[in-house]
Amino acid sequence: VANNTIQFIDERLKYLTSELTNVERDVEQYKRENELTDVTANADQYVAQATEYNRQLADIGIQIEVLESIESYINKQPGKFELVPSNLSIQDPTLVQLIARFNELQLEKERMLRTTLPNNPLVQDINEQLSSLQLNILENLHNIKNGLMITQKSLQSTSGRFRSQIKKVPSIERDLLEINRQQGTKGNLYLYLLQK
Repeated sequence: VANNTIQFIDERLKYLTSELTNVERDVEQYKRENELTDVTANADQYVAQATEYNRQLADIGIQIEVLESIESYINKQPGKFELVPSNLSIQDPTLVQLIARFNELQLEKERMLRTTLPNNPLVQDINEQLSSLQLNILENLHNIKNGLMITQKSLQSTSGRFRSQIKKVPSIERDLLEINRQQGTKGNLYLYLLQK
């Protein structure tokens, strides 16, 4: 009886060793296919990255709105020059310089008009400079806005990938738990037989 029991246990141990190796390979392959090391840590990382992308998207959205409001402000009355709002957290140095120069010329023109007539050649010269600067500002606004929109699309795409990864985490976790459960059951049986 003892000999038969030992022989039975030895056969089961050989079989379980093979099965455990297969289950461990399954776990390894599953983790490799899903690019996992630690599911919970990966989920936390996905959430952190998605949050960062959402913050960047919000910043870009604000910048685009600011640029559009300046654009509509300038286009509101073509040919009529008014001071352009400049303290709106614009990050492009060229645009900031163009707006600053435009506002300087506008203030200079207003000072001149206190003592001279609008048809004065000096006032007309300033009007031409203002007109040219206005076109440059609009072109610059357009270019910056296009660049931001390209960045925005790229961020939305990447953010979408992280959101889909976050949605996949529960099913990946469930599948991995199932594989780990099988591994645990076989491992416990293996230890039990070894003890016997």
